[in-house]
Amino acid sequence: MDFPWDRNRWTNSKGYTKTKDYYVFKQFSAFIHPGWKRTEVNVDNNVQALSFVNSAQDSIALVLINRSNIKDIKLKISVSAHTINKLSAYRTSPTENCSGTGILKNSEVTIPNQSITTVMVSI
Repeated sequence: MDFPWDRNRWTNSKGYTKTKDYYVFKQFSAFIHPGWKRTEVNVDNNVQALSFVNSAQDSIALVLINRSNIKDIKLKISVSAHTINKLSAYRTSPTENCSGTGILKNSEVTIPNQSITTVMVSI
């Protein structure tokens, strides 16, 4: 946030600049809503993961973090005892800012190195 009392000191017309930290935080705040509960998630490879389900238990937000400096990781998403209707992903990386990657085919997602990806799952 720029100096709020003097518009002449702002770096742009809005008075603030969205940083990479903003987009990383958005991976959680834009997709996980009040009342959603954290659930168990099992992930192979070197991915850190969190998952949250809504109260109707028909939507899941799966947050995946790849800390590797060199390796992209591919995962196949599944939900125990449920059929997945739709998967979509949003990614923040050194070159992307919470960019939508579209609908995921075959329940597979690629998590680039040094990125955070939120997968929205409809069941």
